[in-house]
Amino acid sequence: MWEHYQSLNQFCERPEYQQWLAQWQPPAQWHVTQWVNSEQQQWSMTPRQHGITAWSTRLAHWLLDTIDVADHRTVDIGCGENLFASAYVTVSGVDPKFSADAELTDSWWQHNQGIWPRAYALNSLHFVTEPQHLEGQLQRVINTLDTKGRAVVTVNRSMIPNADQLWQLVPQWKGIERAIWIDSPTNAPMDGNCWFWLKR
Repeated sequence: MWEHYQSLNQFCERPEYQQWLAQWQPPAQWHVTQWVNSEQQQWSMTPRQHGITAWSTRLAHWLLDTIDVADHRTVDIGCGENLFASAYVTVSGVDPKFSADAELTDSWWQHNQGIWPRAYALNSLHFVTEPQHLEGQLQRVINTLDTKGRAVVTVNRSMIPNADQLWQLVPQWKGIERAIWIDSPTNAPMDGNCWFWLKR
């Protein structure tokens, strides 16, 4: 079930990612002065460079491209400040706290079952008290998908108590068509270190 990589940097060396990178164009709406492939790469910046550089990783855009977000009506679950909607006209954001296209509530989950061609949640569903509770979060995303829908979800293992148990748990869960485990960084707040591709 798992694809295993020692680091985000190691994953970014793969032909799959490098081929995507060769044709990728950054969103013009984002005022980024330095793009990096993974959050590990920004560790080489000095504190002064951090202060003067508007940087971002490309990995989130690769993740969204794997499910063809630009070609399908898509919901960003836990969108935060709804930044990706500025880069992808197909994206609508939902969040419980930030300004979004809709408020993420229990009612939203109930009224959005089976209607989205695409969905994603980037580091927004890992706020669970037990690793087995993540299955319910993934199932909620799967339930939003229409019959041919696809989704991608990332989580940061440092946010999940006893997250190493996911290694054994995830292969038992339904609806996962691909899963990637990244060893390092163990705390990956930008792009996560466990990625899941889901289908209805």
